[in-house]
This record gives sequence, C-alpha cells and structure tokens, in this order.
Amino acid sequence: MLLGATEISAILKQTHQELASHTYSHLYCCEEGIKPLDFDLDCKRMSQVGTELNHNFASIVFPRNQVSTNALAILNQQNYSSYRGNQENKYWKNSRFENESFLKKVLRVSDAYFKISKTRSYRITELKTVEGLLNIPANRFFRPHSGKRWLEKRKIKRIKREMLNAARTETVYHLWWHPHNFTTHLQESLDQIEELLAYQLVLKEKFAFESLNMSEIAAHVKS
Repeated sequence: MLLGATEISAILKQTHQELASHTYSHLYCCEEGIKPLDFDLDCKRMSQVGTELNHNFASIVFPRNQVSTNALAILNQQNYSSYRGNQENKYWKNSRFENESFLKKVLRVSDAYFKISKTRSYRITELKTVEGLLNIPANRFFRPHSGKRWLEKRKIKRIKREMLNAARTETVYHLWWHPHNFTTHLQESLDQIEELLAYQLVLKEKFAFESLNMSEIAAHVKS
C-alpha cells in the first residue's frame, strides 16, 4: 500500500486536478555531484510509481525549483509536457544552496508582504518551450501563515492585487506553496486558500479568469 494512497486516489479522480512529479527522491538537480544519469534513474523510478498508480506523469515541479536543461531533455523523452519555472526576478533565480545569501532569503520573504520586486506575468501564447517542455513560470509563493494578522492581511492583499492584474491583462498567474507549510496554522491557511479560490470565481465571472492545472495549460498552448 502506497503512503498517502487515499489522497492520491482522490486527486486522480478529481476533475481539473493533476498529480504531477516532484522527482522520486526529491532530487536537487543543480547541486554539485548530480549527473544526468542520476536524474534519469530517478525519472525512471517515478515512472514505475506512475505505472503502479495507472497514471502517466506529465508535469513536474523541481525541488527548490532547481531546473536543468539536462533534466528537461530526459523528461521530454519520458513524455512530460510542462514544468514550473522560476519566478523571474533576482530573488528567485535558479541557484545552489551555497549561492543563497542570507540577504537574498530575507528579501524573498519580505517580498511576500511588500512590493520589493515586480511580479512578471505572461500571456499563455508567450510561454516558452525548453527542451520540449513548456515553462510555466511561478508568479508568487504563498508563504506559510506567520501568525501575525497584519502581515497576513498584506500577503493576501498582495496576491489579490496580482490576481486582479492578471485577470485584467489576460495573463497567467501561477500561485504555489508547500502543503506541509500549513501544519502550524492549518485552519487559518485553509481559510486563506478558500478566500483566494472564492476571489478567483469573482474574477472568472467578471474577466473569464479560468483556473487551469499545468497540463491543461500545456494542452491549451499546443492546440
């Protein structure tokens, strides 16, 4: 019995939800010593998991968003279609652990609440393909609940403002998070997600702002 089999089954049965890969071993592709063969073996093991689930993985989110062209080429051979690229500003640039300065981390955290960087967005037709996979860049990391009400208000307001701008300009808004981040303030975090989902429905009615998973975006681009 696979760990989390109940949750996995629920995702697979749910319309418009996607079970994507995060690599089999949480492999950091850009760290020293990692070779293409390492990722190839990891990818094949992930495919075996897919076979056990009667599921073909089509999208991937790289651990720490460490994207490498060698990995993308291997994924293309395994019929993957899309990946989450890095948010395009200097605070989220692809880097190794050793290159992550403390200042960079502080500014990245602060950007969730204050407009330190500009959030770049793209029309679906502007998304680029790299080594055969569609790059769907992240726009905003939904940070864990801080426990501080005034900060959380700023965080949600910043996200909603960016969602509204994306809806008005007909661009993609890619919000992401780590589910395990919700463990400290579970109900508060779920309430915030519900609030954002409700706001997406408001934007959908007013601007036809759809909610799509990564494979659906990739299929839209190819059509």
